[in-house]
Formats: sequence, structure tokens, C-alpha cells
Amino acid sequence: MNLLNNKELLRNLLIQGDQLNTLSGGVSQVTMDVRKQEDGFAITVHAPGISAEHLKVISDVRSLQIYATLSGFDEGSTPAILPVFYRKLDLPIFANTDDIEAVYHESNLEIFIPIGRNNTGNKKEIEIKQI
Repeated sequence: MNLLNNKELLRNLLIQGDQLNTLSGGVSQVTMDVRKQEDGFAITVHAPGISAEHLKVISDVRSLQIYATLSGFDEGSTPAILPVFYRKLDLPIFANTDDIEAVYHESNLEIFIPIGRNNTGNKKEIEIKQI
């Protein structure tokens, strides 16, 4: 199959490319750093061009999901959600997922995961505080 003959595929690729380059002035590469500390884990996500409103942090029993989406519209004015990035981290059993903290400051998302305490293991979205 010749992809150049598939007009709908080409149109959708062009629309997505246009939206990614238009929304938020384009998207830069997202980097992530994980550091172990005495009382937990510190995660820094450097996400230039992505505001705190577009970032989500979801905790589960053994994992942490960090992702960002941008909202846009296709040519027919149908709402579209564009994924910008997605990271999933496996957490040790002793990570306290109930007390995870997330703070956004100057294109950096700082997440702290305490260790050494029990957790309920419920899946929940972590509130991101802005400084």
C-alpha cells in the first residue's frame, strides 16, 4: 500500500503536525530526573512549553503516571486531545502513594514520593500546586 495515496491519513498527519506546532508555540522535549533521598524519591520533570493546567499526575498502588495533553480542534471543529508526553514509573511496595506532593514552578514539575509508610493503594489524581 502506498501511503501517499491515502489522502485521509495524510490529511490527519498534517492537521496533527499543525496543531502540535501551533499550540503553546510548539512543544519541546520533556526530560525527567529521578533522585532517591533519605525520606523518599524526588522526581523533576522539565516540560518547557507545557503549562501546569495540561499536566496530570496519577498515583496507583505500584505506579505513578505523569502525562500532558493539549486540547485542539480538527478542521470540522471537533474537539481533539493531543498527547504531548507520557511516563509511567514503577514504584516500590514501600512507597506512600497517599502523601505524594506535586509542585509546578518555571516549567518544572517537582514530585515527591515519601517512603516507609503504609498506603491504601487507591488510584487518584495528585493535585499540582503552582508557585
